[in-house]
Amino acid sequence: MTAAPLGSLLGTTSSRCVHQRSIDLFAELTGDDQWIHTDPGRAGKGPYAATVAHGYLILALLPELTREVISFPAAGAVLNYGSDRIRFVSPIRAGSSFVDSIRLTALTHRAAGLLLGLEHTIASNATGAVHCVARTLTLVPPQ
Repeated sequence: MTAAPLGSLLGTTSSRCVHQRSIDLFAELTGDDQWIHTDPGRAGKGPYAATVAHGYLILALLPELTREVISFPAAGAVLNYGSDRIRFVSPIRAGSSFVDSIRLTALTHRAAGLLLGLEHTIASNATGAVHCVARTLTLVPPQ
């Protein structure tokens, strides 16, 4: 990864679709089988007029989305160091597509490696509406 000024847009991912199958698998794995996620009939009559992805399902995709934008060719393990702030602004309906725009918010050299602060903005392909904003920390240990 080459150094970029703080606040720089590092890139935007390709479009991703959240399919009902992924939502159902996540519900099974986590035990969060609330009807707004897993019951298309009932959810169709609910507040979002469709089933919606779990917020934590979207967060679970962030490492993959990050790797699409940022190359870590010399790194061994790239570690999730945590999150500073997460906001779920609007739901992502099953079958909807989104992109992730990633900005560099911090860059700190530590004995444990390079700590990157990243801001992910998950937005709808169709409308541009923001679904989620998450500030994460990624640690790239020295070789």
